[in-house]
Amino acid sequence: MQPLLALTKASEIIGLSTCSLTDGRIIVLNGPLKGYEGIIVSVDKRKGRAKVRMNIMGYERLVDLGLNIIGLV
Repeated sequence: MQPLLALTKASEIIGLSTCSLTDGRIIVLNGPLKGYEGIIVSVDKRKGRAKVRMNIMGYERLVDLGLNIIGLV
């Protein structure tokens, strides 16, 4: 659990993830948080990053995620 929580500290940036978008929620298809779902809070298109609110092992975290959205579901 500690390695995963270390990835999601509010001040750290998570590597690039491939995601799909459904009803305002993203599903991570590939990358460090594969299999997790979250809600996009804000997007920085220039940097290709998004702040995403995720529930990880019972803890709600706001993560800065490198984001590649491949499609709408």
